[in-house]
Amino acid sequence: MRILCSVINLMFVVTLTSSCSNKNPTQDQTLDKTFVNLTESDGLPNNSVYALGSDENGNLWIGYAVNGGGVTKYDGSTWKNFTTNDGLARNSVYAMVGDENGNLWFSFGNNGNGICRYGF
Repeated sequence: MRILCSVINLMFVVTLTSSCSNKNPTQDQTLDKTFVNLTESDGLPNNSVYALGSDENGNLWIGYAVNGGGVTKYDGSTWKNFTTNDGLARNSVYAMVGDENGNLWFSFGNNGNGICRYGF
């Protein structure tokens, strides 16, 4: 009986493994993707990117920890930079996260500036 169970288990594993490994090779070819590098020459105010986030509208938000870049909103074609002149607590952003209400929250490291909320 043990031998029969072992044979059945082995057949199951072989069948499962072969069915999982039979990918359609054209399926992977349709996912042609490339890396695109965006820098200051493309519109970033600063190449020292430290944090990335996105909002409920699909905009990319980019935070800079050095050189005082603040944060930048990128909608796929235009760049809008926000700094302390726009109400950001500090121009060095270390992290960001969105909440269920559509707000973005920014933190500024250990410099005593707490957190900042950007509401839509």
